[in-house]
Amino acid sequence: MSKKRNNTHCVAVWLSDDEHNRMLADMEGADITTKANYLRQCLFHGRIRVVKESAMDSSFTAKINGISDQIARIGVNYNQITKRLNEVAKLSNTDGSTVRGARQLGFYMNKLKEATNEVVSLQRQLIEMVSKHLPNNKTPNHE
Repeated sequence: MSKKRNNTHCVAVWLSDDEHNRMLADMEGADITTKANYLRQCLFHGRIRVVKESAMDSSFTAKINGISDQIARIGVNYNQITKRLNEVAKLSNTDGSTVRGARQLGFYMNKLKEATNEVVSLQRQLIEMVSKHLPNNKTPNHE
């Protein structure tokens, strides 16, 4: 829950059409939703960080989002495989069918390995994309 502000003073400002349009564009670029917050930011912090997104940035963002979605889907698969592994392990311990259980465990362990390799591959793609996008092609810290 956000803290309620105790504002008691009103400040009015007259702007030209150009100034008003610039303010609205800056607000949109800085993801500031109210004029009051924009003015507070300008008054007390001295500047607004406006992020202008080019067509290349949009494409880059879309690619990053696509890879993030793929990783999320793999995570869901990973959880399902792990759940199934636990179920098979419990069954093989309780009913004595260790040969069948061992085969199923091997199958699901292989699925986990494939999912892990896919995540690693996507992570490498992501690092390569980001490093190409950074100034002077600096590689981001990753361990």
